[in-house]
Amino acid sequence: MRGSRFCPEDLNYDTALASNSTFAQGEYFYAIISKEMAENLEKEGASFYGIDTTVNYEPTIPLFTLDNTAWQGFIDTLEDGCEKGIVFKGDTAEALAESMGVDAANLKTNIEQYNADCEAGVDQILGKDAKYLTNLGEGGYYAVKARPMSLGAIGGVLVNSNLQVIKADGTVINGLYAAGADVAEFYNNSYPLIEGVTLGAAFNGGRMIGTASAEYSK
Repeated sequence: MRGSRFCPEDLNYDTALASNSTFAQGEYFYAIISKEMAENLEKEGASFYGIDTTVNYEPTIPLFTLDNTAWQGFIDTLEDGCEKGIVFKGDTAEALAESMGVDAANLKTNIEQYNADCEAGVDQILGKDAKYLTNLGEGGYYAVKARPMSLGAIGGVLVNSNLQVIKADGTVINGLYAAGADVAEFYNNSYPLIEGVTLGAAFNGGRMIGTASAEYSK
């Protein structure tokens, strides 16, 4: 969001680290590729760039596989994203920055430094694995706006304040309890960003249920 790299991009393969680093710099981040890279991906797929590790994320645009399959329609998808305001493009770093709404000087400096490191084969700033260092070139570029997401149920079992399961009419089902992510009231229409955030509710809910069920069994 500042037009600067904030983590080694291969951190993407660790869900928790990727989410935490993104959250620390802002709600969204931008993934930048060159038009040449997009063309190669459309023709050859991710294997063209030596990508061999699956990333189990569903982005804001359709998911393309990371095997030898060509990313057919990838450029059209990017262009469609531009119309929807989730992908941005520019023939130069400055033009891309203006489209994204980020600091142009920062973005230009970061791309130049990154390209130089790619040519040298060493990420001097953030230590990204050399096998993922691909020169972005001098333009043009696409920037995909993205955010990390955690997977989990939204909705679930209805409970009262004692974590007793209740029916749709509000009556209690005696002897039946629920806690943690299974409880409907814990979420509304979104799921927390950082992994582990539900543990407090799960641990405390388990303690409450243990106490209540022990009393009920008497």
